Amino acid sequence: MKKHILLIGFMILTLVVIAGCQRKPGNNSSNGNENDGFIDPSVTLESLRGKPVFLNFWATWCGPCREELPDLQQMYLKYGDRIQFFTISA
Repeated sequence: MKKHILLIGFMILTLVVIAGCQRKPGNNSSNGNENDGFIDPSVTLESLRGKPVFLNFWATWCGPCREELPDLQQMYLKYGDRIQFFTISA
């Protein structure tokens, strides 16, 4: 019986998480160009070799992703001279 309750609880939790990550209609800011924004041909894997890199994947439709952007900006302002920061919007 305990296994069934745990399984049902896990399934409900999974559904809640999935529902929270779904795109909302009309909330896509992309204009169809996959390479909008930062494109710098001088950035290569070789140019980053040996340097710390902070890589963040986010999306405009992801609430928690948008909430963390001010913190990422503060991190960039504080550590930007020592760490390479990249954000990739999905």
